[in-house]
Amino acid sequence: MPDVRVAILGVGNVLEADDGAGVWAVRDLEAAGLPEGARAYDMGTALLDLPSELDGCERLVVVDAVRSGGTPGAVWRVEFDALEEAEAEPVSLHQVGARRMLAMARLSGLRLGPAALVAVEAAEIRLHEGLSGPVRRAMPRLLAAVRDEVEAALARAPEEVVA
Repeated sequence: MPDVRVAILGVGNVLEADDGAGVWAVRDLEAAGLPEGARAYDMGTALLDLPSELDGCERLVVVDAVRSGGTPGAVWRVEFDALEEAEAEPVSLHQVGARRMLAMARLSGLRLGPAALVAVEAAEIRLHEGLSGPVRRAMPRLLAAVRDEVEAALARAPEEVVA
């Protein structure tokens, strides 16, 4: 069994306001401490550089910003497999990149379990370091949603991931 059962992947660009929400979230989660079996990764915009140490990881949680036309600061959770089928679901600013990352990692031989997107509705995407007011206020809800994903995955009996 791998050391990392649940990987939290924060994606985004911290220099483009709310686009950096996923990165800020994983930094906050790391600072607060994660349970054994979970690890956070600051992926930034390097979505094709998934660490090989995740081979056999049972659950991936991608944390990002979305632009779905919803209320800025709303927190979303959806399975990546469902995103392929549902046009009306929120669209991650990095959805195509994250899907490509997962597909490429699996094609390269990494055995990875299912992935969920936990995201916040962006208010501002512009050259600016720091989050907008609505997204900053939503961060506790975003972090709680990620922690819920992690706890649910770790509560299940360990399983071997088959490619």
